[in-house]
Amino acid sequence: PRAASARHEAHDRREAMERARVLEAEWQRKARAKDERRRREEEEERQSLARAAQAAARAAARQPAPWPADMPLCGADASARARREAEKEEGLARVAEHRTNLREQEEERVREALRKMELRRVGDLIQRGDGE
Repeated sequence: PRAASARHEAHDRREAMERARVLEAEWQRKARAKDERRRREEEEERQSLARAAQAAARAAARQPAPWPADMPLCGADASARARREAEKEEGLARVAEHRTNLREQEEERVREALRKMELRRVGDLIQRGDGE
């Protein structure tokens, strides 16, 4: 009976060791699969970012250049450009008119100052008795 008991214990230990080896192998396999999946996802993310950067660069390269001034435009563009040009000319005309007004006002102030100076001079001469 004791020998049979010892054989059963030895058998149970071998089974437990085998189960432990199987579980260890299973754990290692799952850990390797998880690491591989993570590496693959990181590589896919890196490639996705690279593709997005390339697509953005291609899109930027495809942007049309500014329209040359000497090329004819379609109707809407031409009318918009004509309207902008007219607004620009109108603005320049307003600026020129404002400058002209300022210049005229300054000339008027100078004439008024000269007139006052002349009146003072004449008044001074009259007071001294050197009337003209």
